[in-house]
Amino acid sequence: MNNRTSTVSDPISREVIRNRLESIVREMAEVTLRTARSAVVYTGRDFSCGILTKERDLLAVGTSIPIHIFPIIWQVNLTVAKFQETIEEGDIFIGNDPYDGGTHLNDVLIFMPVFFRGQLVAYAANRAHWYDVGGMVPGSISGNAREIYQEGLRIPPMQIGSHGTLNEEILQFILKNVRVPDQTRGDIFAQVASCKIAIDRIQGLLTRYEPESAMQHWTDILDLSERRMRMIIQSLPDGSSCYEGYLDNDGVSKQQRVIRVNTEIADDTIHVDYSGSAEESQGPLNVSEVLAHCFAFMGVKASLDPEGSINSGSFRPISVTAPKHSMLNASEPSPAAGMAELGQASIFVMQALSNVAPRTVSAGEGAGANHQNLFGIDNRQGVPKRYIYYDYPGGGGGGRYDKDGLDFVRSLRSGNVNIQPVEVLESLFPIRFNQYELRKNSGGPGQFRGGMGVVREYTIPSSGTISFLGDHAIVPATGLSQGHPGLTAKWELIRSGKNRLISPRFHSKATGFSLSRSDIIRISTQGGGGYGDPLLRSPNLVLQDYLEDKISLDHARAKYGVVLDGIPPTIDLEETNALRTTLDQKKLTLNISIKAVRKFSNGVRVGYLNLPTVDPTLTDRALVQVYLPEISNPVVLRIIHKASLPANTLQIDKQMANLFLLTEKSRIIVQPLE
Repeated sequence: MNNRTSTVSDPISREVIRNRLESIVREMAEVTLRTARSAVVYTGRDFSCGILTKERDLLAVGTSIPIHIFPIIWQVNLTVAKFQETIEEGDIFIGNDPYDGGTHLNDVLIFMPVFFRGQLVAYAANRAHWYDVGGMVPGSISGNAREIYQEGLRIPPMQIGSHGTLNEEILQFILKNVRVPDQTRGDIFAQVASCKIAIDRIQGLLTRYEPESAMQHWTDILDLSERRMRMIIQSLPDGSSCYEGYLDNDGVSKQQRVIRVNTEIADDTIHVDYSGSAEESQGPLNVSEVLAHCFAFMGVKASLDPEGSINSGSFRPISVTAPKHSMLNASEPSPAAGMAELGQASIFVMQALSNVAPRTVSAGEGAGANHQNLFGIDNRQGVPKRYIYYDYPGGGGGGRYDKDGLDFVRSLRSGNVNIQPVEVLESLFPIRFNQYELRKNSGGPGQFRGGMGVVREYTIPSSGTISFLGDHAIVPATGLSQGHPGLTAKWELIRSGKNRLISPRFHSKATGFSLSRSDIIRISTQGGGGYGDPLLRSPNLVLQDYLEDKISLDHARAKYGVVLDGIPPTIDLEETNALRTTLDQKKLTLNISIKAVRKFSNGVRVGYLNLPTVDPTLTDRALVQVYLPEISNPVVLRIIHKASLPANTLQIDKQMANLFLLTEKSRIIVQPLE
């Protein structure tokens, strides 16, 4: 075990300082909320605040967005390395490039050094999502971009101000490259203001506690977080566990994109290896290495220590391998707007760890960001004005070991981003909401149900365009421990009373789709996967879901085996027990044959199936999830029927057998991914 030395001489003072630091980042957030100009910041809370030590260790982070955390550290490090000989009090730095430690171009980092008595002691940072940074579509996020230049203005690590004042020439250069400059200008000033308040408060803290003493406590805070994480990891059995998850496509090719996660626990460390994941995408599903590290930390932290502090100390026991030129360590000029969709890697880390920490992980969730940018002209004030309505409706959270998944929630990688209220959106933009409700039957059936997605529908008054970037519209969020998948997402256009998919080829990705006056946009978001066999769910919980209009009568019977009769409905226990016995006997349990199968690349693995009894849900090339009864996480396959196999047999490749500990003596359960 790696024991770092720490001088924890005054735990009371240390806790006072730790709480004071957390109070400072909360105050930074309040300043941002009260002064920002764009709704995505002041109602959506799509920003993060942090304090770093002078060595650029993350010391405190507010109620923020996990996907921003690691990039703040990397981007500050790169910037300081560039300017370290000339950094002075009052300097203001900026950057947004994914290949310089950023996320995607819309997330812009602003940070300032903190000096005390002439000495550099810390950094204050604020990363916020800007509505627009230029690029080929309004809102900058495109589902089909082929290079990063199409996604907007790339801001390298640079100084944008000194003596606490922004450089007006650089500011004007940036504002000339965005479509909503007034809002962007206001957001920049809000970010700077939040850093300035942090500087003032940190200086006040160091006035009360001598700098040497305070910074020693900062070191202790980090070391104690490291010790806590190592103790938790050490309590788990050594060994490896694998999971493969899939994204719908990259917006250019229809092929599904694999993210393979292998976790290796050894003593008090954990290694996350993404080897075997798809190569970098032609479309926007790419990230740089920094986010691969971020996703790994998020998955491990959420699985093993969701209540502990988040700082650089808790990162230390976690190491990561992200192969170069994979979509988790892409190279320039690959587009990178889809970093939130690749954030599903954090969920896949949780699912890989489900075999060693089944009580603290969740099943698959609606983890795509569902980025949507509507562009049009607002004529409500008599003077035509361009607008960009950016939204990101959440999906369902995954079911858990002892409770249902959360309905309509921002995913793990989104953290504390708020859902923007309809009332605010209708006041800011010329749209009218027709429907906004939970999506019935969308949560994956399980002993503990997956969370529900929503249906969000609105009418536009004039022509315009819509671009969106999401996922889980083809491959659903999978279950755990025989839980069923959630429903997939849909982006629909209703024109002249007729429904159609906006993007029938890619489903979850579109660029600059033309809209006409009075068109209706309907977004139906993803449901989370279920946890555990749905036939084990309490009939009373099924009844409660029905009474709350979360599921239908048919869904209660078909998925949970619960028979509800009468008005008001009651549970027919005798019929329920009989139906559950029948459904249990109908589970598709197969033998395994292991042989060289079609070469596996980026697409979903292929399994050959001979099923003499006709099952209408298992058509040729259908997607399924496959379980070993004794192993929690499933394997996703695309089946191809092959009559030459023995009856009731699934033939898989040797690599899959090795990764998921399958032998020809194994009996597996097969579930359709509806």
